[in-house]
Amino acid sequence: MNNSARIKLYHILFTTFIVIGLIISLFLKNSFIFINFLCLMLIVALSFFLGIKGSLPALFFSIICVICYNYINNFNLNTPINIIVIVNYSIISISFGIARDIYLKQRNNILKYAANLNNAKESLDSKNELLEKILSNIPAIFYIRDTNLKFTKVNNAFENLVNKKASDIIGKTDFDLYPEVNAKKMAQDDVEVLNSDKPKLNIEENILMPDGRNIWLIANKMPLHDKDGKVIGIMGISHDITELKKMSVQVETILDSFPYKAWLKDKEGHFLAVNELLAKSVFKSKKEMIGKTDFDIYPEEHAKRFREDDLAIMNSREAKSFEEMSYDNNTTKLHETYKAPVINEAGEVIGTTGYARDISEIQKCLFESRELNNFFNSVIDNIPIMLFLKEAKDLRFRMINKATEELLGLSREDLIGKTDYDVFPKYQADFFVKKDREVLNNGTQLLIEEEKITSKNKKMILSTKKIPILDENGKPAYLLGISEDITNKKQMEKMIKKLAYYDFVTNLPNRNLFKDRFKIAVEQAKRNNKKIMITMIDFDKFKEINDKYGHNIGDKLLKSFANRIKRIVRKTDTFARFGGDEFAMILSDFYNIEDMEKFAKKIIDSFKEPFKISELKLNIKGSMGISIYPDDGLKQSDLVKFADIAMYDSKNNGGNKYQFYFRLKENKKNVNSVQLN
Repeated sequence: MNNSARIKLYHILFTTFIVIGLIISLFLKNSFIFINFLCLMLIVALSFFLGIKGSLPALFFSIICVICYNYINNFNLNTPINIIVIVNYSIISISFGIARDIYLKQRNNILKYAANLNNAKESLDSKNELLEKILSNIPAIFYIRDTNLKFTKVNNAFENLVNKKASDIIGKTDFDLYPEVNAKKMAQDDVEVLNSDKPKLNIEENILMPDGRNIWLIANKMPLHDKDGKVIGIMGISHDITELKKMSVQVETILDSFPYKAWLKDKEGHFLAVNELLAKSVFKSKKEMIGKTDFDIYPEEHAKRFREDDLAIMNSREAKSFEEMSYDNNTTKLHETYKAPVINEAGEVIGTTGYARDISEIQKCLFESRELNNFFNSVIDNIPIMLFLKEAKDLRFRMINKATEELLGLSREDLIGKTDYDVFPKYQADFFVKKDREVLNNGTQLLIEEEKITSKNKKMILSTKKIPILDENGKPAYLLGISEDITNKKQMEKMIKKLAYYDFVTNLPNRNLFKDRFKIAVEQAKRNNKKIMITMIDFDKFKEINDKYGHNIGDKLLKSFANRIKRIVRKTDTFARFGGDEFAMILSDFYNIEDMEKFAKKIIDSFKEPFKISELKLNIKGSMGISIYPDDGLKQSDLVKFADIAMYDSKNNGGNKYQFYFRLKENKKNVNSVQLN
């Protein structure tokens, strides 16, 4: 029996005892004072425990007892003493009942207020815990500083940036963490934000850390206010763009090594990237050209024509090569220009790219890029961070941020209260839910390094971290998701890899990939006890084609030849371009010279049919030299050199034929033998 039930039982027994004692006293004709005392005890007891609801029955019962006592003792009820007693009963009964009810009401209000206060505290603690979770796990660098520019709060990303714990950062300034030159610039930005009460966004900062790291940040600084609107500090959010900068440097290096003036523009004609050659041709730096249009750089008549060409390219969605009089070094010169639309994976035209070379005074170069459509498609200024919160019970979206809306192309109304199955294709939703349940069941966070997603006809690759949010019992209540769009980064890596291993004009492997393929072919030849045939092919009198028809026709001839040979060689073979009109092949799986000769003859015979280039029919022959692994050598460099020697022997002896290096050596031996004799 609990304490409350025990008190109620004692109250019932006490009240019953008083009532029984009062009834017995009446019949025993005890003194009026004793009966009055029992009546008062009854009134007080019921009023104390039941309030006004109990005081009225007690009052009624007590008055009846007084009347009975007067009747039994033949007293007059109208005597002043009896009237005073009844009035006192009424006053005491009603006063005790009302007082008890008021006390209980006030006590209930206090308890209710205390309960509400406790609930509000728990809710605030829960929100603070969620905020701490988000701040601790977002990859963005977050901090808060007071008006003295001292740090008052930092997240894990900030700790990792400076290689210090939060306890070693709080209360410090930038001058305690960064080199003085960087700290001074940061302090100037902070003071400007505090004084102007306006945010500063997208500040690019380059910092040489004390440990030797060179990092790049995009910083956003915003003033913090108290409830009266007074500035009390600064909140900063920064993104580490060091990797993007490194990738950008690689892209700029490739552009600057490009032998022609090259550029990338957006749909409105603003320059997004240019190389050094283009900038120098208009007497500007690359930085001065970024964000400008042709109208800001060239005379109006030239700028107008350039813009018309760009619009035509974007409307037709086709690349175009043409000759035009273009502006260069304050003079008008004849240029060969290539322009192409830049089309993203969704099929949208997002800008133009192109290159131009001066052909007024110098001979056209041998190389021409076939395609630059997506060369700078991955260059981005910032990394969008996507945050979302799901309920653990049914995985419905509970919270999303603006970056999620922009990244998915969906509004909050489209997502809040919905599940993945309401938003994404079923196969994607199955994957998302599987990973969500894995996180919630294990109670540990999960990093999905590459997560392919489709939303609103937009395909992306995300790097996603999923974290369980636990309730007070240690059970998952929510799932927090943090995603970064790494689509452009992956595309950039793919394009840089392609530039390193493939030829621009023919799309054939280049020297680098040829070396890698040779190593693989050698390993297979060793396992299968077979020979490898290394060939070098060169056109006979190719220079005459370039001189007569121009390099554009020459490049198309190279492409046509590459396509013709691709139909002859096997998928396991490697057909590469070394430069100019020089090609090389790695041909495997040979047991004898006879099979090699058949293959070599097939390559030479491919020159018999004229090459159709535009309206032209070009007859051109080729010479081929052949070396054999392992007969002629084991090193790739030696075999290429020997095949090259044999090729030039073919060319010097009339061309349009092939020559084996071992036969060339045998002929030399025979000649030397004859001379000795």
